[in-house]
Amino acid sequence: TNTSASAPARTITVHGRCTGNPVLINGLFNLVITGDPPANTSFAGCSGDKGPPPGTLTSTVARKPPPFVTPSGSNGEVLKVIGSSRVTIKYLNIRDGHNPQHSDDGVDFKTSTAGRLFCNCITNNEEGADIDAGSCNQFVKNLVISNENGIRASSGTKFDLFQDNTSKNNNLPIIDTPSDPAGRHNGMIISESSASNNLIGNVSMGNPDDGFKINIGSSNCVVNNSITGNGGDPNASVPPDTGACELVSATNNRVDGNQMSGNVTKAGQPSDVCRLISGTGNCGSNIPGAPACAGGATCPAPSQCTVAPLP
Repeated sequence: TNTSASAPARTITVHGRCTGNPVLINGLFNLVITGDPPANTSFAGCSGDKGPPPGTLTSTVARKPPPFVTPSGSNGEVLKVIGSSRVTIKYLNIRDGHNPQHSDDGVDFKTSTAGRLFCNCITNNEEGADIDAGSCNQFVKNLVISNENGIRASSGTKFDLFQDNTSKNNNLPIIDTPSDPAGRHNGMIISESSASNNLIGNVSMGNPDDGFKINIGSSNCVVNNSITGNGGDPNASVPPDTGACELVSATNNRVDGNQMSGNVTKAGQPSDVCRLISGTGNCGSNIPGAPACAGGATCPAPSQCTVAPLP
């Protein structure tokens, strides 16, 4: 397999359903892991504008129930990419990391660069999809549905793009105590000092805690997302409560032009703004009292990313 940056691109194709031990991609370069393409790819290569509609993907990677063999470097994620560059995962149903005996993520890109997660359906896991450290990765047009948590940028990851994903109904029972202070049952999270990431045009809906939150993050750009019908978790702490959006230890972030409607507090009251719990220097129309952002609801292109992901 491809263990050097100069290796030519290789493709692994999954047909049908593959159920087994956790999968680890460790220290690899220029690799595409793909299912069979959906019949309709008219949405910029995907079967839907905001991720694949359920039932349109025919290839599945699933983790079997415990006991299973966990590779060194894995915590039991269904798919984990670690220390790699230009690894693309697309056209897969990725599922079943959620189990009372051992719950872990669907997909985790850890300390990797220029990775791409494109047009997958990710369900029945702890975190649905996580970028954990690393930089310049892209999560585009994925459906992340019915996990404990939705989409997360964590551990100081930077210069990542999250665009046109749907994070929906991530309300599975929480099995293990969350390691992230942002907690679970959220649609989209930026946490643990992650910075300079772009979240553009995503859909977050039906998540019991918050549609979007930052818990320690700076210089992130969150624009033109649809955040609807989140909040109301009866087990949420108040403060900080639940709703559309929450900022904790958030500095110099742009939260602008996002459509927020139908989100509620734990008590069922409307919560259609970005609640600033702590932080300074943030801008945008969704934060009450914050100044307008220079340039409006647009995000800067990450010029620091000099290596492009594989399509």
